[in-house]
Amino acid sequence: MSNVSINMAAPSGASAGGAAGSSNTGESGRIQQLMKQIEGLQKQLKDLADSSLSPEDKKMMQQLLLDQIKLLQAEIDRIRQQELQEQKQPQEPMALEKGDGINRPTRDNRVDLYI
Repeated sequence: MSNVSINMAAPSGASAGGAAGSSNTGESGRIQQLMKQIEGLQKQLKDLADSSLSPEDKKMMQQLLLDQIKLLQAEIDRIRQQELQEQKQPQEPMALEKGDGINRPTRDNRVDLYI
């Protein structure tokens, strides 16, 4: 009887704010890792056809592999969507402060009065 192993790597994109400081090279590297995992799962799927498992076990293993591939593809889509959204956001300089005069002065136009 042939053993078929499944690599059950969970997508690590569960943290919503984790990519805020990451660069595009890190995200594209993550996409490449996910693509390699998908290729490995597809190879396991092909090897499953030649295994000596029962038809029910083959069907169950095939469904597990396909579900895992779908999860990885969804993670890739999420990363790409996040990259697009980050590119669309305007880059606002953090050093500029808005002040409208006396009531809300900025650091540059503040007046200290001593009586």
